[in-house]
Amino acid sequence: MGERTGLVLADREWIVLAASEVGTSHDAVKTPCQDFSLALEVTTSAGPVLIAACSDGAGSAARSEEGSRVACAAVHLAARKAFEDPAGVPSAVTKEHVQAWFAYARGEIERRAAELNATIRDLACTLLLAVVTRETSVFGQIGDGCIVVREGEEYAPVLWPDNGEYANTTTFLTDPRAGEALMFASRGKVNELALMTDGLQRLALRMAKRAVQQNFFAPLFQELRGVEQPDDLYAPLLHWLRSPTVNARTDDDKTLVLAIRRLHAAEVH
Repeated sequence: MGERTGLVLADREWIVLAASEVGTSHDAVKTPCQDFSLALEVTTSAGPVLIAACSDGAGSAARSEEGSRVACAAVHLAARKAFEDPAGVPSAVTKEHVQAWFAYARGEIERRAAELNATIRDLACTLLLAVVTRETSVFGQIGDGCIVVREGEEYAPVLWPDNGEYANTTTFLTDPRAGEALMFASRGKVNELALMTDGLQRLALRMAKRAVQQNFFAPLFQELRGVEQPDDLYAPLLHWLRSPTVNARTDDDKTLVLAIRRLHAAEVH
């Protein structure tokens, strides 16, 4: 099988489970997984902040697996620096903040492309970001994939995938006018969220109705919240991502990031 990446974070306010699995079409031609994700909790003067990102490298780009890795690391660093700034945590994260973080990520991809003697298009990728504090949450996205949050008893998309004007097209962070394509949203307190690349869209979304498949997300979050040792779920998640059930619906790389906030007794529904 091709390269996989993953993460389990379970010792702080947030429990995070994330994994990427190479698609069967990529594995057949020995192409590495071009997806990447990074989700970490940082400690700030305003309390814990979850910063989660995922990226899907363009299948037509020669070094897109490098682009997705750099994009996630760079946007995470830019957001973290904003919250760790001695001058003070932003009282409200605006679209302008997120635009600056995405621009920094694009600049880092451009720098990495120069190091590789490649073009920025060779590292083309999408980028999704969620930044969640104890009371607020903001989201940014360029390209396809989706971010989902729990609202009451149901799950809802925060931003809808940019699937482009034609089939199998989207906007990439590396496109010349990517900044104009940035989608932004803000919410109040969020206790459960998921990020995914477009390899899972057919399973997780009702595309025609621009809605979420509730029975896709509800069991995953229920299992994550109920497990005693979250790292016990990492191997089963990988197994599921490469299962015939999933591969019958998609041959693309797929990434799923699940995050839940540890609730105090007064917060439990």
